[in-house]
Amino acid sequence: SIATEAASKFPRSVQCKTTHGLAFGPMMRRFGERIEKMTGSINAHSVMIHAPIHSISVQTSKGAMTLRQLQAAALTLSCVARFCQSADVSIGPQHVPFDGALARFDAQGQRTVASVVVPWAQHLLKKMTDPSDPLPIGHDGYLKVWALSRPAIRADYVMLDEAQDTNPAVLEVLASSGLKVAYVGDQYQQIYSW
Repeated sequence: SIATEAASKFPRSVQCKTTHGLAFGPMMRRFGERIEKMTGSINAHSVMIHAPIHSISVQTSKGAMTLRQLQAAALTLSCVARFCQSADVSIGPQHVPFDGALARFDAQGQRTVASVVVPWAQHLLKKMTDPSDPLPIGHDGYLKVWALSRPAIRADYVMLDEAQDTNPAVLEVLASSGLKVAYVGDQYQQIYSW
């Protein structure tokens, strides 16, 4: 709705799109015009079905801790989500979130968990980005695939509104585009903390 409103206020020579709107067309062609592949979502239960996930037992300085299969699946999905929002080109240990109850893991425990979760996340992402696999990629997933494709934005310049809420994957596309970019935002209205 914001893009539609902006388009009504700018001259016709200005193209008004959301960042997802920029990515959607090219990615729709890549994923075979299958809207459910592009916009569907998955949860930890479906991750358990589509990735070889099991419980994880870790010995920490505070004693043994176990992540049940569903917890491990949720952690794997969170790892993929963090990667999709990052400017990184591959999933790594830095994408495994150790917050909440997982903050109790010491450094060795975190390394152990990450050594298991990262390959699961890579497997899950491979299925999500495979056009022939029915597992949905979702909005952040197709945006990340688009960003990794190093897209050429055909414009003289870009004005990015709400820049404070733009994820690093999109910011990297703009930074490497060679275009003049005007970033507009208000750090005090930040919704997301990438």
